[in-house]
Amino acid sequence: HSARDWAALNALGFTSREWCRTPFVYPNAIRVPGSPGVYAIGSRPPTLLHDVGLPFAKLYTLLYVGQSSNLRRRFSDHSRAGSQLRDTIGAVFSSLDFWWMTCPQESLDEFEARLIVAFGPTANRNQGIVARVGPSHPA
Repeated sequence: HSARDWAALNALGFTSREWCRTPFVYPNAIRVPGSPGVYAIGSRPPTLLHDVGLPFAKLYTLLYVGQSSNLRRRFSDHSRAGSQLRDTIGAVFSSLDFWWMTCPQESLDEFEARLIVAFGPTANRNQGIVARVGPSHPA
């Protein structure tokens, strides 16, 4: 992706903000704050690949990027059995992580859109979520 996308993320504080991670299983909802923020759900390759020393075994794949005015509620909604997102990506990836970063409510749309453009997560594309950076409504 373009240097412009990364510059925009850095301008929003992408590298200076603190990202947190917890395994993406329902009981961990208590670890996630009830604050506004952006989040990503990702996975590593199976540990078997680490054991055989494959060079790409440490790669991490972001599968979905989103935003919420209440990260804990969104974590709970997505991690429950029967959640469309959980069922879709959980069918392929057995070990998922939930990454989050709190940020002001007014920054959510732009931050989420920039992350989607920068990382191109598969589940966002499959659900028809398109990143749009700029005003939400025509001027």
